[in-house]
Amino acid sequence: MPLVDEYWSPIEEAWDRFKEAVEPWAEGSTIEPVACPSCGRTAPVHAWHWANDYFAFGHLGFTFWNRSKLRPEFLVDLSRRLGGHRTVLLEGKL
Repeated sequence: MPLVDEYWSPIEEAWDRFKEAVEPWAEGSTIEPVACPSCGRTAPVHAWHWANDYFAFGHLGFTFWNRSKLRPEFLVDLSRRLGGHRTVLLEGKL
């Protein structure tokens, strides 16, 4: 279920389910579980596994400017050095 359209504008009927959980998370507050629209199971949004890493919730980010693609070995090593936490690579141009 996409939360935004092809122009990255929120799809209100889809986004309503998540915005009340995402906004408190961004402010550092307690996160209420959200029910999955497919199976009905609940979990906090930061524990969800999003298709194609649609969202990533975390507390640490890196920006690499004017670099070639990061090697998979580098990403594995970075995750290991971060204590094995799940890491997500978000790529794109601003």
